[in-house]
Amino acid sequence: DLQRPEQIYQLVIEGLVSDFPPLESLDALAHNLPVQLTTFIGREREIEQVKAAIRDKRLVTLSGPGGCGKTRLSLQAAVSMIEEFADGVWLVELAPLSDPNLVPQAIAEVLNIREERGKTLTQTLATALSARSLLLILDNCEHLIDACTVVADRLLAACPWVKILATSRELLGISGEFSFRVPSLSLPETRYMSSAGPDNVNSTEIMRCEAVRLFVDRAVTARPGFQPANAALGG
Repeated sequence: DLQRPEQIYQLVIEGLVSDFPPLESLDALAHNLPVQLTTFIGREREIEQVKAAIRDKRLVTLSGPGGCGKTRLSLQAAVSMIEEFADGVWLVELAPLSDPNLVPQAIAEVLNIREERGKTLTQTLATALSARSLLLILDNCEHLIDACTVVADRLLAACPWVKILATSRELLGISGEFSFRVPSLSLPETRYMSSAGPDNVNSTEIMRCEAVRLFVDRAVTARPGFQPANAALGG
């Protein structure tokens, strides 16, 4: 799960244990979270707020308009919590679905659960997860909101150690749901974008803003010769 190779060193000192312990990597933990190909910028405070909400609540919904970063924030918070769930953290991507009846099937496929004879798939999921401790991420619920609400409500009622982190443009509307409105990335204050000209622009303050840092990071990736200092100064 590292974005680039890292050289690992160990001190070997006489009288101390010298066996090299296994590295703590995502590969050794139960999950299906994707490896991100781009750098995560900012949102340190929001990550901690989401993690605190997950620890305290059974259902946390990250809401906000499309493109505000709900999915990436959910994954970034979840990846640092894998060790807190004995049975892992599992991402269910709902964006490709158009049929609400396929929501239980999508969850079952991710968790490798097969439907039991004489039970609906939702009932099978509730039975299979009743003793498991896991975090289920339901990503992009808005176009399947009714189906997601039904499944989430059933699982939360039947599975006391299952928690759900949902991302959606609208809330699920389940009792006990904790709503977290994902804010926009921080922007430069107006006083740093003076109309008097680039000589009065505080480039240091501008480069601290999350939106600017994200823009510069993606711009440098797309065009290695991009000069962020000049861009910040309006040049």
